[in-house]
Amino acid sequence: MEKRINRRYELLKPIVPMRSGILYSGNDLSLNREIIIFVVESRGEKHKQAYLQLLQQVAMFNDSRFLHILDVGIENQRIFAALKTFAGKPLIQGLKHHSFSTREIIAMVFELGKGLQDAMEHGISGFSVLSSNIWIGDDGQLQMINYWEKGEPAERGVQGLAGLLYQLMTRSETLPDSLQAAEHSLRSALKDMPESYREMFMMTWRRAWNGQNTLSSFILSLQNAAQEPWTKETQPMEESFPNEYEEPDDMEEDEEQEPRQRGFLWRASAKLMIGAAVAGFSILFLIFLFGLGGPDKQDPTIAGQSNQRDAALNTSPAPTESEPEPEHEREKSTQTEDEQETSAEPPETAQEPPSSDGPVFVPNLIGLTKQQAEKQALASGLRYQFFIEPNESPAETVFKQDLEPGRKVNKGERITFWISRGN
Repeated sequence: MEKRINRRYELLKPIVPMRSGILYSGNDLSLNREIIIFVVESRGEKHKQAYLQLLQQVAMFNDSRFLHILDVGIENQRIFAALKTFAGKPLIQGLKHHSFSTREIIAMVFELGKGLQDAMEHGISGFSVLSSNIWIGDDGQLQMINYWEKGEPAERGVQGLAGLLYQLMTRSETLPDSLQAAEHSLRSALKDMPESYREMFMMTWRRAWNGQNTLSSFILSLQNAAQEPWTKETQPMEESFPNEYEEPDDMEEDEEQEPRQRGFLWRASAKLMIGAAVAGFSILFLIFLFGLGGPDKQDPTIAGQSNQRDAALNTSPAPTESEPEPEHEREKSTQTEDEQETSAEPPETAQEPPSSDGPVFVPNLIGLTKQQAEKQALASGLRYQFFIEPNESPAETVFKQDLEPGRKVNKGERITFWISRGN
């Protein structure tokens, strides 16, 4: 192959073969700088013009997460794109031997995901996001190489981002054919993530892998995972709270003390009952004793004392029948019971995060089922409540929430979401 293109660019050596061309290291002789050159062999005049148009459509896009196009052109049977170079190499060349931690990988994929969102705002999308199309800088930043060609459906957007995360975590150049195999390998690779938090993360990743999650929702989940401190206090509530069926360590000691406590309480109750009986009998005996002479024969002094005694006895409150509950109170009580029946926190799932002042990020619950939304809210450190209303959204899915996704709020704050009942 000829070593120069347009008398300006010098091809040094091939770096990596791409889907439709080859990536070369090179020099810009005019400006005396190193560049990367993407070269495609033409398959005819129509192909040359069509491919050149693809390059020109994205040439003005300049983002640090994409290798910026400096120049495009055609020479003889070759189409080329001169790209800005960065210290680093294609990710595929170091994929099996990298030393990035789980948190670092999640942060890297999150940052690239934000670049995908920015590109979409400029009408650029549909390119492959897998490791074969990624450049990694010496600083760990991921950059897209070819973003003008369309990739396979499973390689694009949120599915491609989920695939890239899988490749980085498992150090695999290819993707498995089945979700089950991918899920097993990824879960094993997430060893340094707390188990309960890992399950929530796997649920989000699985939805992205299947294309059931939006790009923005998956990116938000990556952001939360990258910033989550991953300590026992901040794990999802399933692990933060003890299992209701687990017995405390001091259960045996409590069982030993319980008979003694019951015996003590029985003896104390018996003494009180005997004392009350004696006092009652004494009062009846006095009444009987002073009342033997009848009302006509009774001494006035004694009668006066008896009247005072009777008055004193009558001051003790007599038992009264409970008054009927007012109508408005019964309505209020009934309403409370109805609210409890539809509460977002029934006893079996009403787990609340411990109250502490720490910023947490509001998750995106839109599109999740009730159970998924509940778990996501608890995993984010929030309390929750929900309402079920008719809506055009698919039945049993969340269509609205009151806290804006991605916003920082205090841990333990309540989030409200609405679940569609369907039309």
